[in-house]
Amino acid sequence: MTIFFEKMYLSVFFVFFFLFLQSAVAFGEFVEEEMKPEGVILEEEVENSVDQVGAVDLVVENVEEGNSSFGENDDAESIAGSGQSSFFDKYISGRLQIGSHSTYRHFQKADSGHKGGVYKSGTFLGTIYAVKEKQDFAPTYPYISWYFSKYIGVELAYDHITAETVATTGYNMIDKTDGDIELSGPTFSLLVRYPNETKFTPWIGLGMFLYSASFDPVPDWSYSKRYKGAYNKMTLEDVQGVLLSAGVGWMFYDHWILNASVQYMSVDVDGVYDGYLNGVQYTKQFGHFPLDNISVRVGIGYQF
Repeated sequence: MTIFFEKMYLSVFFVFFFLFLQSAVAFGEFVEEEMKPEGVILEEEVENSVDQVGAVDLVVENVEEGNSSFGENDDAESIAGSGQSSFFDKYISGRLQIGSHSTYRHFQKADSGHKGGVYKSGTFLGTIYAVKEKQDFAPTYPYISWYFSKYIGVELAYDHITAETVATTGYNMIDKTDGDIELSGPTFSLLVRYPNETKFTPWIGLGMFLYSASFDPVPDWSYSKRYKGAYNKMTLEDVQGVLLSAGVGWMFYDHWILNASVQYMSVDVDGVYDGYLNGVQYTKQFGHFPLDNISVRVGIGYQF
């Protein structure tokens, strides 16, 4: 079910992303048109007018020479190619970027629970009092960004967080783990960049995340070896929240960009623990896991 909702979130986000792009393009063209001084003809309009006049002259020339088909005329292909090139230059070049990055993450409230406590005595849930980051440095966090103006753009990315739970055994206070908290899903951000004459482009972002949450228990947690007939289950609620980011992109080679950034997320995951003994539920506990984190990201991207 978690995988289903994750795919649903991604599908909805991709649809929303492209609808937003279309709206942004229309809005950008409207603003550009409104801000253009009266009586001033932009260079781009002059070039378009010249192209249109050239196309008309070509049509007239072919008609006069008796050529009714443009399929055999190289100039006609040039005109079509010019239209495609114009679209790429206007909406893709310098605007669209795809890439992936690796992440180092630090939880800010990792051990803020009461060690040695039990339910309702200051722990996160049950005897779990802390969480530990499980780092994944593989560059498996893809993103796609698109700028609808010189300074403002949007980004759609995928993120994944793994937190190992830390609990006590209850009888000798030795640390153990019950399993891992898994969060994954899309993030959506509004970006503002500052292009300049150097190869370094700083940027900041404000966005949100939609994470599906699940608990991956260790083998002997669900079915206890110590207490025969005992069965444990933990359910986590999906979580949404706000993120802030800032970074810089370095175009070290033609179209290729090295990105470095810092990101902050406010994440709090609610959970429910159910305990059973011989098929009969004997406890139901509620809690939460504070997973506020700061991440440092380094990645590579390609700018069209």
